[in-house]
Amino acid sequence: MITFLDGAMGTQLQNRGLQPGEIPELWNLTRPADITAVHRAYLEAGADIVSTNTFGANPAKYHGDAPLKDVIAAAVQCARDAGAKRVALDVGPTGRLLKPAGDFEFDAAYDAFYKATWTAAEQETGFYYLAAIDCRRGDDRLALEHIDRSLVRNGHNLKARALRGMILARLGRGEEAQAWFGQNLELDAFDYVSRIEMGDTEGALRLMGDRASSYIECAIDYAEAGFYEKAVAVLALCRAGSPMLAYHKALYAAHYDEKLAAEALADAAK
Repeated sequence: MITFLDGAMGTQLQNRGLQPGEIPELWNLTRPADITAVHRAYLEAGADIVSTNTFGANPAKYHGDAPLKDVIAAAVQCARDAGAKRVALDVGPTGRLLKPAGDFEFDAAYDAFYKATWTAAEQETGFYYLAAIDCRRGDDRLALEHIDRSLVRNGHNLKARALRGMILARLGRGEEAQAWFGQNLELDAFDYVSRIEMGDTEGALRLMGDRASSYIECAIDYAEAGFYEKAVAVLALCRAGSPMLAYHKALYAAHYDEKLAAEALADAAK
C-alpha cells in the first residue's frame, strides 16, 4: 500500500499573504480558516496524511507572543477541522547550528524538541523522534521509555514498534525483541525492518523487489536512530541502480567509515 503525504505549507501561506518575517505558526491562531483550507486542499488532492503547521514550533526557534502549547494545539485542531483522519506533527529544525559548526549545545536542542511534545496530540510523533535521538546518544533505557510513551498514543505505529524491538535487542533482551518483531509482522507483513531483524532478509528482499525507494525508506528507519551500519547494509542489498541509493549510503557511512562514504559519493556522481 502506498501512503501519500501532503506538500509544503509555507509556500501555500505565502500565496495567501504571509509576509517576510511573519511567523507562519501564529496563523494557527489568527487565521485558522486559511490553515484548514490548505489542509483540505491537500486532502482533496489525495493526501492520506497531513502535517501540522508547526515546522518552527519549538522553543529554540519560535518567538511569537502566543504560548507555544496553544500554537501547537491550534495547529492540530486546524488539521482535524479539515477532515484529516491521520495527522502528523511537523517537527522542523531549531534554526541554529550545533557545535562545533555553530554555538548551539546538543542538550539545548534536545530540550527544545522535548518541549515541542508537551500536548497529548503530538506525543506519538514527538516521543518517537526523542527515542531516536536517545538511541543516537547511546541512552537506550531512556529511548525505551520514550518509545513506550509514543506507543501509548498509537500502538500500531510500525516505525515506533520496529524501533522498540531494536532498542530491546541492544539492551540485551533478545528473546523479548524477537517476540516483539513477530507481533509487528502479524500487524503488517511489509514491516521490512522487523522482518530483517528476525533474520528473514530474503523475505524482505522479495517484498521490496527492485524498488530503490523501498530500500531507502527502510534505511531511513534505521539511520534515524543511529543504526548507520545497518542502514548501509540494507542499501547494499538493492540490485537496482540509483544515484539516490549511493547518496544515502554516503550520508550514513560518513558516521563510521569516511573511505566508504567517499566511495559511495563517487558512485553517486557517475
